[in-house]
This record gives sequence, structure tokens and C-alpha cells, in this order.
Amino acid sequence: MDEPDVALPGPQPGQVLEVVPASDPALGPGATQLAAAVARAEGRKRRKPGSGALACSPYRAGSWRAQRMLHRSESRWRLLVSGRGVGKTHGAAYETLQIVMDAPPGSQGAVLAPTLTHAEAARDKLRELAAPLGVAPDDWVSTKRTLHLPGGRSIKIFSADRKEVVRGPSIVVLWVEEGAYLSVKAIESSMPALRTPGSKVRMLITTTPAGGNWVKEWWDKSLKGKLNVERFRFKGTDSPYNDQALIALYRETASPEKFAQEYLAEFVDNLLLVFPDRDGLFVEEIAPRKKAACWLGVDIGKKDFFVCTKINEWQEGEVLARWNEDTPGFSETAYWAQSYEKVTEIAKAHGATVVVDTGGAGGAAGAVLAEHLRANRIEVVEVKTSSQGTKAEIVEQARADVQWKKLKMLHAPHPDSDAARKACGACQLDYEMSRFQGIKRVHHGRELMIYEGPQVPGEHDDCVLSFCLANYGRVHDETPPDTGDGGLASFRPRGPAPSPGRAVSRKGYIFR
Repeated sequence: MDEPDVALPGPQPGQVLEVVPASDPALGPGATQLAAAVARAEGRKRRKPGSGALACSPYRAGSWRAQRMLHRSESRWRLLVSGRGVGKTHGAAYETLQIVMDAPPGSQGAVLAPTLTHAEAARDKLRELAAPLGVAPDDWVSTKRTLHLPGGRSIKIFSADRKEVVRGPSIVVLWVEEGAYLSVKAIESSMPALRTPGSKVRMLITTTPAGGNWVKEWWDKSLKGKLNVERFRFKGTDSPYNDQALIALYRETASPEKFAQEYLAEFVDNLLLVFPDRDGLFVEEIAPRKKAACWLGVDIGKKDFFVCTKINEWQEGEVLARWNEDTPGFSETAYWAQSYEKVTEIAKAHGATVVVDTGGAGGAAGAVLAEHLRANRIEVVEVKTSSQGTKAEIVEQARADVQWKKLKMLHAPHPDSDAARKACGACQLDYEMSRFQGIKRVHHGRELMIYEGPQVPGEHDDCVLSFCLANYGRVHDETPPDTGDGGLASFRPRGPAPSPGRAVSRKGYIFR
């Protein structure tokens, strides 16, 4: 007999069912025997299907001990938050079929998914599990996305990315797949469809966490007894279906927040610090290096600041300059021309390739600066941070390099006076990095990170963005792309074509 290896009493309203192995060292022999007895008692309480239609299903409900607790629950409202690879889609599809088949003939169920891809995964699982019921391929009506079951019953699939909500049919069960990637409006608009007369309607929500959204709010309210929803949490690290070697690799390569969300089923706050650990980043001395290639990250500002940060091929950097329209020596009428000339002087002095943002808030000024630099025969890499994906890539590259202590930034002994600290570029960079944040948002079923400094007066993120741009140039310029055909015609000098008698750039030739 397959007994659940758990040590928990029966589920209570609003209780989280945490899986505890009966072999836990914290439990004595008596407690272990009591746990087994309680588990057997709970197994006998499992509800019996009215139709018995799923008795021949290839899916044995609760094949993993955590899943058995979900299937034995009598709660009408269940919220399952799980890590990757725990079989939540498989289990929820079985449960949805079970509820519909237990309902009177003609009953309907519904699945609400954030995207068509999620909806198709739910559809395929439902069709697989319904096959023993005699459901043929023709019983799936693709135009209406409806699966027809015996007794006139049916399950319809809805996709939120097509702006669909569950309207019209009276349903006995609503399965919300990957609920954290749905808006609360989609849920609120779909819940009124649960109104079948004479039947106890049910709702099942399954999801991987995605920041602090409505799922987190429901979870917290249920924890405090303010919402009558039974909560379950399954960790991917406990699942017998996961490859533990892959989990170990993911733990080593992903950020702690990402691992906690994806495998530990933790609600990572939707607001996180990008550079929480900067130990070892700042040093008081960097040895001079001759002819080291370097990249100059330039963040553009007027009311905010122009910032120039250098990082060389040895992964050593320095904040070289920071100014705005109030800086002595700059006039309001000639500010842009003066700024362009200053960047040009710095780039020439260090022989740097300039990485400039031509798509952000100062995109127009960035494009003008890029042309000005090229006219002065300075190599330029243009980046458009107006694309959230591009900006995220730049910031996350810098975050990973800081986390793994690959970078060193020059920071002279800390100045004593406040005025000296404000003028110190390294001090400002350190302060901004301590405040720079990522805000997690879900848009059309996709999880996005919006990176920015605190949006309050007096706070800036110019140094951080300049630092990230310089590092991005270093990483992506180390191996030039090979887009040529392999012949000599594909070679041309790097940067602007050299004038007659002028030596080719010290960086040689690359494929174009």
C-alpha cells in the first residue's frame, strides 16, 4: 500500500500544507508512528468521484506526497504556489477533469491562462488525461477551444493575451493556470461565471511566484485568516520529477532571488536592490597599464548629470568626470557644445571607445554626441536603453560581474568634508548603487524588470548607468562579431576609414 510519507494533520481552513518527511530527525519514533496513522486516516477521507469516470486515468492522483495533500483537500478555493517541475499542470488538469465529471451531465468547466502558449499546454494535458474516458480528437473543437466530455460536459480554454475573460457559461470549476502572470482584473472578471445552480462551484489557482502581485496579496490575507482560501506550497527542490544536478547548476549561476522564486516557490518582493553586495568592488589603488583597451560609458544629462566612467580590458575602472549645467565652467546657452567637447577630450586622452545611450531620455543629444565623436575619429558604440529589454541586459550584466567580483573600481580614501564627498565620483557611484533598484512587473504574460534609481527629488542614477554602459562595452567588444564571408573583401578598418598616410586603428581589423 502506498502510504504518504508526511507528518501533518488534516487540512484546516486557511492552513498551508507543508510537507514534512516522517523520517525527519526532529520526530521521535512515537511521532513518526502517529504521523503515519494520521496520514492513513486522511487517505480514507479522500472524496470519491461520483461518476468513477477517471478510475482508468493513467494519472494516479497524488503520485508525489505533496500532490496527495492537494487532491485530498475538501476546500472549494485552493491556491497552489510551486516551483518549477512539480507537476502542477498535470495535477490541476486531473483535478479539473475530476470536478467536471463529478458534476451533473451538461456541466462546464473553464481554464484561464495568461497566454496562448500556457493555454495550449493546459489543453494538451486535459486531452491526455481525458483519453481513457473515450474522448476522441474530434471532441476538441479548436475554433471554440472547447473539450467535449461524456454526458454533455465540457471544458473551455480562455487566453488572457487575447483579452479573453470567462464570460457567458455557468461553470462548476475555474482553473487559473499561472495566475501570477494574470492581472487581478482578469480574475475578478472571470469569477462571476462560477454560478452553476445546484453544484458547489470550485476554483483552483496554480502558479509559480512572480513578485508581489495579487497572488501574494491573496496568500497573505489567507495566512491572516482574512480570506477563506486554502494554501499549498510545493518546492521544486523537493520534487522527484526534477533533475537535482540541474537545480544545483541553476543555484550556482542564477541570482539568489531568481532561484528562490523559480525553485523554492518564494514570493521575492517586486522591488529588489540590484547591487546589494559591493564588497571588494572599490579599491584604493589600481596599477597603471600601458596601451590597455578601455571603454568610456557616457550617461547624458543637463538637469541631472553628464557622467563619464572608464573600464579597461583588465576589468578595472574609474569615474572620470561628472557635471551638469550648474557646474562651474559651464554656461546654460553653450552647455551641450561644452559637454560634447569635454567627452571628446576625455575619450582622446584615454584612447577609449565611447559607449553612449542614444535611445534614453537624452536620446537626441546622444545621437548628436555620437556623430560629434565619429567626426573626431573616436570609436562609438550606440546603445538604446529606451528598450527595456536592452536596458535590463546592460544592468544585469553589470550586476552579475559585481556579484562575482570580476570588477574593480578606483576609490581614493573617503573625503572628510561633505563638499568633497559630493564631488567624488566614486562616492557618488557607491551611493547610487546602494539605492539602484529593479521593479518587477508582469505585462501580457511576460515578466519584466524595470531598472531605475528611486524616483524622488535629489536622487540620481547617472553614475550607475554610466558604469553599466562602460561594462557593457567591455563585455561585448572583447570578441568582435564575425559577419564576413571569410574573404579579404570582408575586412575593413575598425571605426572610420583612415585618411591617406594615417595608421590603421591600434585594434586592427575586424569582420563587418
